[in-house]
Amino acid sequence: MFLIVGNEIQWCQLRQNATSELLDHNKSLLVISGQIGMRQDGFVPKEQSQQFSLALDNIRKNVEAQGLSVSDIIKMTFYWGGETLPAEERNLILTPWLQGHQPCMTMVTVKGLARPDLLIEIEAFAEGKIANSDNKYSARS
Repeated sequence: MFLIVGNEIQWCQLRQNATSELLDHNKSLLVISGQIGMRQDGFVPKEQSQQFSLALDNIRKNVEAQGLSVSDIIKMTFYWGGETLPAEERNLILTPWLQGHQPCMTMVTVKGLARPDLLIEIEAFAEGKIANSDNKYSARS
């Protein structure tokens, strides 16, 4: 299977729940816009790994605010401002966070993000029975 990201074509090996997801029309689709490695008080750490952990925490807060869990995430896109976090370091953070779940994932390196101090931004899609469709929680607000 091939994925097209911008002008880049990536080869993806098919495996269950890793490169494709079929939506259940009896469930809601939660779309989480880019979450960054920033605390609610506005603090942004300089370390890339700390920003990565915070961005993942912000994704989790958004998902859980809707009564869902990380296992309901069906797609994640990671935008790295500049260089990506080395795979070994990235996996030390991401693997326990996913708890064995394998959503579709894409990693993209971009020249920069909205501010020069931001090193990672993560978008996510989750599918499930939303607890409160009126709840518009944002981990960044």
